[in-house]
Amino acid sequence: MRSRSGRAIRTCVSSPYRRPSPPERAAAPEIDLGARIGEHRAKRDPATIVGAVVLPVIATIAALRARVPMRAVPIALLVGCTLGLVLFAVLQMTRRRPHVAVHEGGIVITLRRIARAIAWSDVDRLVVGPETRPVLFGVGIISGPNVRLTTHDGASFELRSDELHDLEGLANLLERRCSDPLVDDARDALDAGETLDFGPLRVRREGVEVGGASAAWSEIEVVKHVDRIELMRDGRVWKTVRFEQLVHRRVALAMLARSTRVRDGVHIDLT
Repeated sequence: MRSRSGRAIRTCVSSPYRRPSPPERAAAPEIDLGARIGEHRAKRDPATIVGAVVLPVIATIAALRARVPMRAVPIALLVGCTLGLVLFAVLQMTRRRPHVAVHEGGIVITLRRIARAIAWSDVDRLVVGPETRPVLFGVGIISGPNVRLTTHDGASFELRSDELHDLEGLANLLERRCSDPLVDDARDALDAGETLDFGPLRVRREGVEVGGASAAWSEIEVVKHVDRIELMRDGRVWKTVRFEQLVHRRVALAMLARSTRVRDGVHIDLT
């Protein structure tokens, strides 16, 4: 079954008669993405530079503390510089160094010098959400938004905010171009009685399902936070779904908002 745009609906809509067929193994044709309109470069890694500088200093200090002859200090410094350069080279080779070129019709993602052109319509699954890293006492650190996308042929790509400049801007663009066009088709599918699968959250005409537990629309409301949504039931948090797990979150939020109340959570400004 296809959407009104002529594109197969295989992204957030699932049903017995909408399961995708196995991807064809034919060579991918050349993709014309149009004019280049922007780019997102890799961030510099200060730890690599610091390590390359610190090793020679450590080697020199160690030689002086060991009271080696002064003529041996330059040798220690040379060994430290060599180790520093080797460390710098190894870390540079192991880094992904992502680069994303934005075109009118899609993006070109380069990871470890391997480029892949992706049209907007080629994106099948899109996950945008900050990563919550637990620390002591149950407190979590919320990072910038990370992006995971999967194309219709099964290729997956991950972009991290600690590796790429202005990933938040790129994430917003991806959601506008890849998620927002799916809203109308998802609404029609829901009205037709289909189940919409957003990963941990499943939406039906009668209500929602999370982790095998179901609730009717009349029983819940949704509270949206920066990193998650909370499904409230009887005044308490019933289920929590983090954006880092939610597929096409803007489509999911649109489907929730048409059947129940969605409100923003309490925001505490600590600055």
